[in-house]
Amino acid sequence: MTSNERFYNTMHYLPVDHVLDMEFGFWEEIPMLWEKDGLPSGLDTDEKRELYFGLEERWRPPVHCMLEPEFEEEEVELKDGYRYFYDNDHVLCRKRADILTAMPEHLEYPLKSRADWENIFKPRLDISTPGRWPENLGGLVDNALRDNYMPWLYVGSLFGRLRNFAGFEGVCYMTYDDTELVDEIIGYMADLTCEILEKTLPAMEGKVKIGHFWEDICFNTGPMISPEFFRQRVVPRYQQITQVLKRFGIDTVIVDCDGWVGPLVEDFMKGGVNIMFPLERAGESDPVMLREKYGEELLLMGGVDKREMAKGGDDIVRHLEYLAPLAESGGFIPHCDHRCPADVTFEKYRHYLKVKREIFGIPQKEEMKRESPIDIV
Repeated sequence: MTSNERFYNTMHYLPVDHVLDMEFGFWEEIPMLWEKDGLPSGLDTDEKRELYFGLEERWRPPVHCMLEPEFEEEEVELKDGYRYFYDNDHVLCRKRADILTAMPEHLEYPLKSRADWENIFKPRLDISTPGRWPENLGGLVDNALRDNYMPWLYVGSLFGRLRNFAGFEGVCYMTYDDTELVDEIIGYMADLTCEILEKTLPAMEGKVKIGHFWEDICFNTGPMISPEFFRQRVVPRYQQITQVLKRFGIDTVIVDCDGWVGPLVEDFMKGGVNIMFPLERAGESDPVMLREKYGEELLLMGGVDKREMAKGGDDIVRHLEYLAPLAESGGFIPHCDHRCPADVTFEKYRHYLKVKREIFGIPQKEEMKRESPIDIV
């Protein structure tokens, strides 16, 4: 079976030759640390590292539903051991200069008022901006499928990206002080996404079967906005987008949301999402518990606790055995519950992959440098 067929069958409870063998990338420090223990040099992207381990690959069709052009990261200064810079959301940040993977401290957010929305962001959400999709989109998807990549169509973010623009505190105040503006921004982004999908999906119909939202709006104890607000203001816009996807044959719709997602699961499902990802275990998003509560209607991806991976040995064996019955039942793809962190050593990661493949009936893969196809993009 191809990876795309394996994904489709898994998420439709159809027979597969084995569980899909995919992961979710790595922290930036990983090459520097693992090369000391034998990882070949030159594996400078997640794709190259995943290919080295023989993992199955995703690919994002170049359809841009968000800011176009995106803001470029802009250096400001290096001072007192900190690097000051503007990130891709035009947020002024600072970060320890000696640590690669550390959450930056956000110092100033660009979205504070309607004027900021009108002058900074809205001009970058214009469908007529060149480069939103290539003319040969259908051919690129054909190439990806030929090379055994799974096309995952990114269909944007609504409240999560707004939170990035305004900051957590700022967007919380905005939901009360200027609800009309919040509604306008969410609606504008949803309308743009639908308009772009209407123009691009005909070239991908029957080829792309996976839609993917990003919506990181949960802490480890629950969502950063009330489920009532999400239900009233955001879910109808999700429905607007997912209805377009379904008209073009995309019935597996993923949302990427960390933390404890439990209070929002039913609302995501009402919005047309049916796959929760990546099921962060530190946030108590346990795939076994979610399956028991929601049954086969809710599909699941992730759920392998990165903390158990860091322990290694029998701990990761027991953890994967706990997930095995769920993987056997279908509708679940097990992988790390976020990008592999730096406290997972090279040997522990290799051990994890070996045990995972043994328990889930995945063929073992030789570690080797593999050339990524060069004619997809």
